[in-house]
Amino acid sequence: MKKGYTFLEVIVATVIVAILAMFAFPRFTRLIEKARVAEGVILLNTLRTAQRRYFAEHDVYPGASGSMSMPGDLGLTPDDIKANYFVATIPFPSTSFWLARVIRQKNGHICYSLDIDENGTITCNCVVCGAFPDCPTCADIGM
Repeated sequence: MKKGYTFLEVIVATVIVAILAMFAFPRFTRLIEKARVAEGVILLNTLRTAQRRYFAEHDVYPGASGSMSMPGDLGLTPDDIKANYFVATIPFPSTSFWLARVIRQKNGHICYSLDIDENGTITCNCVVCGAFPDCPTCADIGM
């Protein structure tokens, strides 16, 4: 009597694992993107706090006079706004619509942006959602 698996049994097991992986991989990549969003939210809150501190001291948001607001104007260092997955921007001039924006880029493409307003409400904006297949979208992160 021979011991071991037949070729057909190995193929069936491989197909079953491939089907399971096919369903699990997109869910896994969405979870990774949601974790990356946490970095963007932290960065947004840092910028919002700095903007509000500047407003408390000067009674105007930076950039309201038409001048470009830089992180240094807000008392931030490059380490304060360093991020791996997002690029931080501050409005020019500051508006009442949003205080800060972080942009998610992947492979040189802008995927989506996260904005924070004076109340701390974070919104996701899809610039070109779906245009680049490798880019995550607002739907992928649940926003």
